[in-house]
Amino acid sequence: MKPNQIQSVSLGEHFRLIAISDVHGNLPALQKLLKKIHYTSDDILVFVGDMFDKGPQDQILKNFDYIRTLVRQKNGYAVCGNWERDIWEYPKEKLVRWKKSALYKAWAQEAGFSPLTLDNFDPAMAAVKIQFKQQLDWLYSLPMALETEDFVFVHAGLEPLPDWRDSDPKKVLRQEDFIYERQTTGKWVICGHIPTFSYPMSGMTSLPCINRDNQVIAIDGGSGVSWFNQVNALVIEKDKGKLHFSFDFADALETCQVRYPVKRTGILQRKSDWRNIHLRIEQQGKHFSRCTLLSSNEPVFVKNEHIRWQDGAPVVYDCICNLLSAEEGEEVAVMDQSCSGYVLAKKRNGEAGWIKREALEMEAVFSRD
Repeated sequence: MKPNQIQSVSLGEHFRLIAISDVHGNLPALQKLLKKIHYTSDDILVFVGDMFDKGPQDQILKNFDYIRTLVRQKNGYAVCGNWERDIWEYPKEKLVRWKKSALYKAWAQEAGFSPLTLDNFDPAMAAVKIQFKQQLDWLYSLPMALETEDFVFVHAGLEPLPDWRDSDPKKVLRQEDFIYERQTTGKWVICGHIPTFSYPMSGMTSLPCINRDNQVIAIDGGSGVSWFNQVNALVIEKDKGKLHFSFDFADALETCQVRYPVKRTGILQRKSDWRNIHLRIEQQGKHFSRCTLLSSNEPVFVKNEHIRWQDGAPVVYDCICNLLSAEEGEEVAVMDQSCSGYVLAKKRNGEAGWIKREALEMEAVFSRD
């Protein structure tokens, strides 16, 4: 990284800091989260990249303006994510057909170019650069890293170099499994980029993961890219030199209540992400199929409707093999109601799993299908 890509700030010995990553345009969840954690302008607010795109198309520009306003406040900060840099770095052929909920497409529409095509792409982007110059200047002024007395905030990770500041920007923006890597800052590193559901330590949740061995905290809740579709907040409080970590999350999912007590059975608990997608179907059942994950040779039960076929072979993305326990009257968020017999749901503690459809009062949710 270049020196001007690293922002240094002094926070002192007493503060409340809120770190949020990978909002991905999910403005309803972000606003709900800030209210839930009682955010005020006295708090230090840090966005850890990937703030835009992928959210509701009708709120793309509102989300951008909302976050930009927060960051430009006295205690607001943000670092660049890969999605903030992707806007101009792909061939136009890919940009035209890709990213429905993209800032550049929303800006092009505002500039009078809709739909965006290969024929009008160049004049559309030229118009965008003029009409939205202030927004783009702000976007490209975002640092790659934010350093304080106790923390380094980066989107994806750092290289384990004698001086972490020499890390390749590409590694800072795109890196997998940094939570397990050695880091050389001598401080806590806060990152996003990879949904925490992908890490074994998160269990059946997508809540922030704290690795105290190497002082890395991963906070991406999977907004816009996983069934969880949530935005996480890491809340850091410092008082008299002592740090305290807590976290919370919010989503914009429909909710419903549980009709009667549901107890978890002895079904295997397991999960897999996009890096472990290939299956062998051992036995197909009415609702779930017993399968083997080929890369790890682990058994897993997969909801039949979640099994896809790729090049003639079965695959699964973000597999959740878990049956929930729930109490009568408990409220759960509906993650996927499209399958037969069972609904993929999330409890208030963030745990996700399957629950029998008949056990949920979902008439209002069904009526909006």
